[in-house]
Amino acid sequence: MSSKAIGCLEVLGLSVALDAMDKACKGSDIKILGIDCNNPSEGDKAKIPNVFQVKFEGDVSSVKDALEIAKATALKYIDEKDILTHMISRKASEFDSILKLGKFKMK
Repeated sequence: MSSKAIGCLEVLGLSVALDAMDKACKGSDIKILGIDCNNPSEGDKAKIPNVFQVKFEGDVSSVKDALEIAKATALKYIDEKDILTHMISRKASEFDSILKLGKFKMK
């Protein structure tokens, strides 16, 4: 087991995800591992037709802070019902390969 925690942010819209994670990265010591996107349940009829998931890691305190910052930033643009956050307080090393998967390539 690693001492790193994992944070997950899911929001509608790429610009929302980018701004939320920009603020989260500047306000806490985290590393983005992967970004993925899917269509919302409403499909093309949705107000914003993309859901973005951002996976990141850091110590527990940093991940918790990052999630709070990211959610507060996203709330400036979208409804709370369209924002999901989750933290796994202790990452298993077996997660490493799947956390980096996504439609966006991380370097």
